[in-house]
Amino acid sequence: MILIPLLEYLVPVMVGVTIALWLFKKKLTGDLIISSGTPICVWFVLVTSLGGKTLSNAFIEPLVLAAAILLLEVVRLALDGRGIINDKSLKTLNIAGSLLFTLCITFFMPSLPE
Repeated sequence: MILIPLLEYLVPVMVGVTIALWLFKKKLTGDLIISSGTPICVWFVLVTSLGGKTLSNAFIEPLVLAAAILLLEVVRLALDGRGIINDKSLKTLNIAGSLLFTLCITFFMPSLPE
C-alpha cells in the first residue's frame, strides 16, 4: 500500500525529468535529484505523522505533487545557463520551491471523500 503513492510520484517525475534533460541537453545535477526526490519523502512523513487525510488523498496528492515538481524542474532547466539568475541562486530557489510546493499541497489540500 505504501508503494502506490511512491510509484505514482516517482515514475512521472523520473520520466519527465529524463525527457527534459534530453530536450534541454543538460546533465543530471545534485540539486535536481534533491529537489525531485525530497518532496515525496517530506510529504510521506507529514501525512503519516499528522494524519487527518483520507485514502483518496494518498492517491491524488502524489499526482498533483508530481505535476508541480515536474513543472518546477522544467522551468529550472529552461532558465539554466541563460544568465537571468545565477547558478547558485537558481539551485537554491529550485530546492526551496519544491519544498514549498510540498508543504502547500500537504496542508492546503482538503480531505477528499472516499
